[in-house]
Amino acid sequence: MVRREGLRVANLLSFGLGVALLAPYLLFVIALYNENLWAAAALAALTLVIGYLGFVLLAFLLYTFVYLRLPYRPGMAAIVVHGSGLIGARVPPLLANRLDRALAVYGAELAAGRRPLLVTSGGKGSDEAVPEAGAMADYLTAKGLPAAAILREDRSTTTRENLLYTRELLAEVTPAPRMVLVTSNFHALRTGILSRKLGLTADVVGAPTAFYYLPSAILREFAGILFDHKWAHTLVCVAAAALPLLAVATLPADPGWH
Repeated sequence: MVRREGLRVANLLSFGLGVALLAPYLLFVIALYNENLWAAAALAALTLVIGYLGFVLLAFLLYTFVYLRLPYRPGMAAIVVHGSGLIGARVPPLLANRLDRALAVYGAELAAGRRPLLVTSGGKGSDEAVPEAGAMADYLTAKGLPAAAILREDRSTTTRENLLYTRELLAEVTPAPRMVLVTSNFHALRTGILSRKLGLTADVVGAPTAFYYLPSAILREFAGILFDHKWAHTLVCVAAAALPLLAVATLPADPGWH
């Protein structure tokens, strides 16, 4: 992952998770060696927190697995492709997979006699030569899609803005359009949750992602889900961590550790 994508904090998430999973065992050895109740309590607290987060991660993975297998409803007014970053002015493989998935959905609609609009959604990043929407549109036309079938939303820089600005753009063409949102498979669940919060009528389709990229990408999405509900998760983690520490604090002065 680091060799292909570079040394960045986001790309070290899977390594960090491995370290976090090993930490309780290191603490356990220290606690046994020093016969320290507080070290043992710290181990128990950390284990409870990691256990809770592991349970939530497992639930997230299972729900994502099921969500990606839900079929989209045909007959949509628009197919919306979310940007994911350019390399200069070039569409990289991650984004190309999204665009190819959108073309597959569009082709199925054409075969059924329907012609939905195809929206490319993405603004210009600080390290990009052109807006993502334009580069995506060029990619689609090079694949044979008529330029008249494409709408460009070139202001957004986040998934939330993708959805909001696309809704504004489509409102000028058709009222309350039903959409299919195309993003990467690891990002599908969070996109679906956000679209529902914003009141959009939309299904989400996930495009394939290179296997080496998935672990860190999934962990970033999971971190985003946690952050969206940070206070609830923080409360549970604090309560879980406090239990063994409180248990040690209430022990008599000589607990008979020896």
